[in-house]
Amino acid sequence: MIKVGADLRELDISEHNFRDAIIEYEIHQIDHSYKDSTDYDVIVVDRPYSPVAIMDIASSLTQGTKKYPKYRGEKGTPCFEKWKELGFKFVPK
Repeated sequence: MIKVGADLRELDISEHNFRDAIIEYEIHQIDHSYKDSTDYDVIVVDRPYSPVAIMDIASSLTQGTKKYPKYRGEKGTPCFEKWKELGFKFVPK
């Protein structure tokens, strides 16, 4: 069961989960309410993405649900730190 707003440090989200999330976001065009990022994009395979949108989708895939939590993505948040922990780069907008 998904814990909306679950602590990202408790979830075993991998680089593979992020890549699957991008496939869902771009190719399958899942129904989502995410807006473009405002301050930073995360770079995945040389392309910029909204870090929060991809993190939320990756989190739901990791937990095996279609419910998408709403994380915050500013510097210093668990979302931002999880991306950094896995070695992804950010670019300012």
